Amino acid sequence: MITNALVQARQLYEDTDGVLVCDKYGYVEFMKWFHDGILADEVVGMHVTDVYPELDNQTSSIMRVIESGEPRFDERQVIHTCRGELLDIVSSTIPLMAGNEVIGAMTSTIFYEKYQAGKGLPRHRQGDLYTLDDIISQDPIMIALKERCTLIANNDSPVLLYGETGTGKELFAQSLHTCSHRAKKPFISQNCAAIPESLLEGIFFGVEKGSFTGAENRKGLFELADGGTLFLDEINSMDLSMQAKLLKAIEEQQVRRIGSAKNTHFHTRIICAMNQNPAEVLHAGLMRTDLFYRICVVRIDIPPLRDRKPDVMILTDYFINYFNRKMGKSIRGVSALVKMTFQNYNWKGNVRELKNTLEYAFNLCQGSTINMNDLPDILQENYKIQSCLQEAENCYPAVCKEPENDTEQEDAFPYDENLSLTENTSAYEKEAISRILAKTESITEAAKMLHISRQTLSYKIEKYRLD
Repeated sequence: MITNALVQARQLYEDTDGVLVCDKYGYVEFMKWFHDGILADEVVGMHVTDVYPELDNQTSSIMRVIESGEPRFDERQVIHTCRGELLDIVSSTIPLMAGNEVIGAMTSTIFYEKYQAGKGLPRHRQGDLYTLDDIISQDPIMIALKERCTLIANNDSPVLLYGETGTGKELFAQSLHTCSHRAKKPFISQNCAAIPESLLEGIFFGVEKGSFTGAENRKGLFELADGGTLFLDEINSMDLSMQAKLLKAIEEQQVRRIGSAKNTHFHTRIICAMNQNPAEVLHAGLMRTDLFYRICVVRIDIPPLRDRKPDVMILTDYFINYFNRKMGKSIRGVSALVKMTFQNYNWKGNVRELKNTLEYAFNLCQGSTINMNDLPDILQENYKIQSCLQEAENCYPAVCKEPENDTEQEDAFPYDENLSLTENTSAYEKEAISRILAKTESITEAAKMLHISRQTLSYKIEKYRLD
């Protein structure tokens, strides 16, 4: 019954690249891609999360529609099939009903490039602004944040975005704008840390001609963003006296240009962002509490990339496709060692750092696969450090085991960033040998504990002057 309905529904999707139908348990009843090379009939009977191993019941659109009974439209996903093929797609999913009962779900899919360029282009897209489809993630928290954005987009309540540098705060701000009724109105973005203190008032509120020598009529940011969205990044860097004036403008929805005697009203959605923890900002007195609570009506905390490690490789594949198109290359992916390095790296610069890393690699890569030699020095050094520590742990297990209490913690060997890798390695080795020698009565016994020969240990004792 479901299959027959799908074949008939095919006529409704002229630009559809594929259709997938599942029963109420998530098992595939029909799948058809309208070009070669993608999974099709052979996946019938498989669970949708087995067809796309990166998905689970919380991240699969099919499973969420089956669970809720509510349709979902224009969802972008960058995923691998069980064959390893990478798909960058936009899908719309509807429940299949028998009376009031959900008996399955159907997804129609279009490739993102086609979606972006053709009939599938979202109606709200404006210029080069980002949309929610541009937020690439399979992380449940990120998916929940995107859903929250759709709920609050058309409201006027101020929004505070908190996230480390590079997590995508402006991406979220633009997405809130483009999926709202303000999409055809201006989106004005301003980094508050980039404005000299003496110019803040004029830039925000505008200037009236003749107010000072050479002054001409100029709208401020609030006027420029009238009817649309004003995004204020790093608002915590703003001078406290200016914060008071900003609060007054937001509260009254009006500004007075410098040199003017009249007020100008505006209707603007305010979105602010911080890259420092709001609690720490308030505690340090960097922000007025009254302004903070005025702009923090709705708060969105964006998790760092290190807390959503599965997204690292999803984003890696996405950026590889992006730079292939931009640079005219045909790089297929990264080596296993690079993948391991990416997964273990802390990504302090978050998604921005990952993107820049891959752009760097694209400039150096001469083959079809990105290897360790193509990565920036900081990632190569990080790999060497991790390898060194692992080797030390393998050689000196009795010394390098995880501390179980405070006393052992005091004895741990920290990595000294002021020393070179070679110096750290030598210091580590010297300390390890010293501790084992202190616990044993002979060189032979110590060599056994260190898993090295007696001759090697004798050489190292002489080298480090431990006798």
